[in-house]
Amino acid sequence: MKFLNKLFKRQQTESNLNDSESSNNVVFSEDIQMEEAGRIIVKATSLKDTNIGESIELIKKSISIFPDNSSYFKLANYLYDANRKEECYEIFTELTMKYDFNDFTSNKNMYRSEIFKKKAIIDYKEGNYKDYILNSGLSLYNWCIGLSIQGRIDELNFILESDDIAAHMTKTKLKKSFGQLEKLEEFDSFVQGFVSLLNKDSKIFTALATIYNKTDFNKHKDFEFNETVGEREVEILLRNQEFKNLYSMFSESKVEKFTNEII
Repeated sequence: MKFLNKLFKRQQTESNLNDSESSNNVVFSEDIQMEEAGRIIVKATSLKDTNIGESIELIKKSISIFPDNSSYFKLANYLYDANRKEECYEIFTELTMKYDFNDFTSNKNMYRSEIFKKKAIIDYKEGNYKDYILNSGLSLYNWCIGLSIQGRIDELNFILESDDIAAHMTKTKLKKSFGQLEKLEEFDSFVQGFVSLLNKDSKIFTALATIYNKTDFNKHKDFEFNETVGEREVEILLRNQEFKNLYSMFSESKVEKFTNEII
């Protein structure tokens, strides 16, 4: 299924066309598209129990009008419930490609965190317990990165200083997954090891949050009139070489390597 690939390309083309429109017209158009997509989603939801195939097509139509992460996740869930599991997993694969780890945006890591979290739920249902554990870890890791690059230091410290890091995942399912893999004796090692993994990056987390919070974005006037706050912040932050160097030190492979060593 190449649904997302085709959709993402079309969105890019439409975005280029919209650059020539006025800001007011773009906002007005997006409001209309969002309302129409919302109506279609409501109809799709109402049809799930009676005609899930049509419901899936309606969700795709809604996404083509107004792409929204919650709609992608709904599509993945409905595909799974329709026993179209390969297509379901493809949604998650293509979403992780869309929000590539190395393509920096202020919200990218938050999006990746949610993608891994939703995929982990499917993995658990499928009995893919090792993948569940890995994706739960990747979700929390990306969430911490997202908090740091958005300067949300109090929320970040709440996680980093937690006595039970598993509480920031889904602890019950996490422990059951170790049990299903006959690795229950490794559960405490995983929890303690994940704390250590985050602590090793704690200085990077804190430094990025400090840079964000010390940046006076209002001093920068050279931005387009229709540029969003997030786009503006990303452009300004990427001019900071220290910020770029620190961010480049993050890697999901740390989580993957650690999980493979434990399980």
